[in-house]
Amino acid sequence: MNLVSNATEAMETTGGGVLSIEASHVLSEDSLQINLKDTGPGIPQENIPKLFEPFFTTKKKGKGVGLGLSVAIPLLFLHSLIASRSRVLIQILDQQSAALVVGRNGAG
Repeated sequence: MNLVSNATEAMETTGGGVLSIEASHVLSEDSLQINLKDTGPGIPQENIPKLFEPFFTTKKKGKGVGLGLSVAIPLLFLHSLIASRSRVLIQILDQQSAALVVGRNGAG
């Protein structure tokens, strides 16, 4: 949900846009892949390594504290490891696209 919220807020800065979410079950890898792509301004290349750091934000003061991804992602990893012994892979595909893959051990 945090990724959706971030994309929506980023698109607001450019007057709106489109967020596409595609989910697919990759049978050969027994994994779930979720792709997100938006038409917002994109993530500057220099910010990509900082995306999961606690308190990193590009939002204006009062709009966010930078804890969304730094809290949500570890919870996702923890849940997948405990609940289903799955692997989680997060890929930043380009400035406007990300993929989240959840698969069984050895997959994804």
